[in-house]
Amino acid sequence: VLSKLIFRWKAPIVFRNANTVSDFINTVPKRIFNKFLVSRVSHVASVSEVCRQDFIKTYSYSEARTTTLTIGLNLDPVDKTLPADVRPLFQAGNVLVHVASFVPEKNHAGLLRIMKKLVERGNEVKLLLIGDGKLRPAAEQQVADMKLSSHVFLLGYRKDVLSLVANAAAFLLPSLTEGLPGVILEAMYCKTAVVAYDVGGISEIVKPGETGWLINKNDEEGFVNAVVEILAGKNVDKITETAYNLVVNEFDNKSIARRFETVYRELAEQE
Repeated sequence: VLSKLIFRWKAPIVFRNANTVSDFINTVPKRIFNKFLVSRVSHVASVSEVCRQDFIKTYSYSEARTTTLTIGLNLDPVDKTLPADVRPLFQAGNVLVHVASFVPEKNHAGLLRIMKKLVERGNEVKLLLIGDGKLRPAAEQQVADMKLSSHVFLLGYRKDVLSLVANAAAFLLPSLTEGLPGVILEAMYCKTAVVAYDVGGISEIVKPGETGWLINKNDEEGFVNAVVEILAGKNVDKITETAYNLVVNEFDNKSIARRFETVYRELAEQE
């Protein structure tokens, strides 16, 4: 935006809104500065309808200059071959998976509390934390303090994430804020049960009793109960099949790319 103001180039700017912005605009100066920037944007493409409405409300932005354009997936075959280093964990019983950077909004601390409750109730489960980030040392310390070292494994960055997700009993995402997480779509495409907090646009894809288990934010007890239900096998096959079909029918990158192209062409013609 500042470049366009200085150099006076003419191309329209499209802002990709990938989150609920109100979660991050927490001071008056931030709101004023960002509102100035977005006022100079020609169009806003939000990853979910919830994020679109949040953007409009936060910045008093024109609804006519916004569109919901979701993320999508390349629907390639998933290699379900388990890597040798994690194969023993899967052979030992049920495995739960979480994929995210170690940042505050991903709520690793809450996830470990949930895992502690699962273990205390006698559930034989392992949790794989995939990803890295500034809070990883804190998570490692929490695992040790909770005596979860034989149940929780921090794997860092991996290139074989989908093979792990595809073999897991459930994918867990207790995030405190989100837009529309691609990793949930990936889990659904792998036909893996999804449990997530109801934040951002997650409710647009995780529908209780239909495509996954949607839990109120910070309801750790409800999250635990959902995982227990999945481990018991209740309606899991039906729900994961419905979730898979949702991804295939509505989140194919090929069709989503065409939606982006339509928006860009319309903007170019207006200019």
